[in-house]
Amino acid sequence: MTIFQTVNHSARKGNPQAMAHLGMMYMMGDEVKQNFNQALWWSRKAAEKNNPEGHYSLSRIYEQGYGVEIDQGKSAYHLRKAMELGCHIAALDLGLCYLHGIGVKQNTRKCKQLWEKAVENKVPSATLNLANLYLNGTGVKRNLQKAEKLFQEAASNGDLQALFQLGLLHFEEQDYQGNLKIGMKLIKKAARKKHGPALFWLGDYYYNGEYEDENLKKAVNYWEKASAEKDFPAMHNLGMLYEKGEGVEKNIKKAISLWHAAAKNDLPQSLAKMGEYLLEGKCIARNTKLAVEYLEKAGFLGHPEMLTKLGVACLKGDILEQDKEKADDYFNLAGELGDSYTLVIKLNTLNSLPAAERKKLEPEKEVFQGKTLNWEMTEGQKKNLAELNKYLAREEREKGFKEMIRANLK
Repeated sequence: MTIFQTVNHSARKGNPQAMAHLGMMYMMGDEVKQNFNQALWWSRKAAEKNNPEGHYSLSRIYEQGYGVEIDQGKSAYHLRKAMELGCHIAALDLGLCYLHGIGVKQNTRKCKQLWEKAVENKVPSATLNLANLYLNGTGVKRNLQKAEKLFQEAASNGDLQALFQLGLLHFEEQDYQGNLKIGMKLIKKAARKKHGPALFWLGDYYYNGEYEDENLKKAVNYWEKASAEKDFPAMHNLGMLYEKGEGVEKNIKKAISLWHAAAKNDLPQSLAKMGEYLLEGKCIARNTKLAVEYLEKAGFLGHPEMLTKLGVACLKGDILEQDKEKADDYFNLAGELGDSYTLVIKLNTLNSLPAAERKKLEPEKEVFQGKTLNWEMTEGQKKNLAELNKYLAREEREKGFKEMIRANLK
């Protein structure tokens, strides 16, 4: 008998554990064709018999909307039931719900309690999550020494992300009396174990030369290794090098291949690059439908300037169909999401059009003759601008810190 046949036979005999296992198999398409209706049915049967894994499967079904309407409240309910019945990993997931207010009222203290319970039960990644609470001061008083201790504990149990973050403490925390050589040793140890983020960080380290002189060859080497481990930011950066021929032989097709792989996994900057190439038909067949999809997604995932780009395309009508209303929607949305240049670009685009075309698009306005634009930032735009100014101020303060680190490393 196959694994599926064995589990199916046991479930039909009334074994709750087998019922839960069968529901999971149908949900994941493991050993059997994926069937969400069957997954829901068997998971419910297991949960009715107070099987913790059955409740845990139901939490996933409602979280992801597998054959049902997404219902984060029900997902959290089944996580709690699973935890109460002894499913320790449910405490980790329920903690995330409380951290972000998903399906429950946000409560960082409750999150901390649940993760402490998960740590006691040796749930993988629970120690790392708890360490990050102390690192970021989320729901607890920020305590870098406590975070360090937890990172060390997780790293000693084989958690490579914890090992990597332990190394980062020595580089990126001004309040932490770190040792840069020890930090580098820890990060390289994680990289030798093929940890993608550590490999990416090292590539970034050598490319930017923030702490020591640039070393492009090492940067390329680390980003290639990180890309092999499916680290999508590394794929994107490597694609940028191939586009410019920087440190590697120029190869646009290779760049597009790397960006495409990262874009399929929703990396915003790669969605943006692929959208631009597809929209303009640069070294790849033009596909405006896919370009719009990629650029819109990039815009919502942190690159609002891509929505501005779509606004320009709709306004000019040279690539996309000319549509002033849609262009305005793109410009307005880009501004709401943080692109403070969107209206300037809109005006420049209008000014670049022939006078007759410009008059047709904006007949009631005379802003193009140098008159003042009657426009005020929305509250969302003001908030984004304030955050940007805080970020720039923080970057300025950190310049001296980075210069000190460079001197210490020499």
